[in-house]
Parts: sequence; C-alpha cells; structure tokens
Amino acid sequence: MSRGKRAAIGIFDRQVQAVWDRFGQECQQFSEGFNHEIGSRRLHVEVNPDVVTATFTSGAEVVVQVDRTQRQIACWMRSRCADFGSCIVDQPPVGLTIERGHLRFVYGANVVAEGDLAVTLLTDLIRLETPAAAWSTS
Repeated sequence: MSRGKRAAIGIFDRQVQAVWDRFGQECQQFSEGFNHEIGSRRLHVEVNPDVVTATFTSGAEVVVQVDRTQRQIACWMRSRCADFGSCIVDQPPVGLTIERGHLRFVYGANVVAEGDLAVTLLTDLIRLETPAAAWSTS
C-alpha cells in the first residue's frame, strides 16, 4: 500500500466520526427549523452510527449511509410509492474526499460543508414531495 493511500486511510479513520456527527446534527437542526416554520412535524430525521434517514410525512425519504470498512458513502432518495406500487429512486451524487488534510463531503463536483449537504438533500426531499405551486413566490 502506498504512503499516500495509508495517509488517506488514517485521515478517514480519525475524522469520519466527527464529520458524521456534524452532518447528523445539521440534518436534525434543519428538520427542527422546517417543522417549526410550518407548525407541524412533517420531516423526521433519525441519526444512527452509520445511517442518517430523513422521512417526509408523505413517505418520501433520503438515506445517507457511511461504510467505515470500505471508507465510502452512499446516498439514495425515494419518493412515496404511487398507487400502483412504483417509486422513484434517485442516487444523489454524494461522496467523500480529503481536502488539505480534512475529510469533506462532495456533492456533484463540489466540496461542501456538512450543513450545506444537509440543506441540499433535505430541501430536495421536500421539493420532491411538495407541489410546485407551493414553491412559487407571489
């Protein structure tokens, strides 16, 4: 194993828990703020050691899972199932990278902070299940 790869593994192993904890906290804060703003508990976030799940009351959900063994992350978003049992499943482009010695999330081609990733994913989830008219401004 190359020296660079060993260094990257060390950074992941030392920093993944703190990055994961911050991401989970940001998701929970977003959920609390959203629910407070609309006056109803429509968005629920559950944070576990390896999985963060956000569920909208319609049944849509986004799941982010860290695999500490493979040192990678997976993300998928599922809309509510339609009357005929079909669902839309999407895999947002979420990953991990090391930038200047720090483990960071990546969304698409951009390095993003934990809070920015939480806002992006949870906003996308809400938009997936909210009629477009509700997002238009008067």
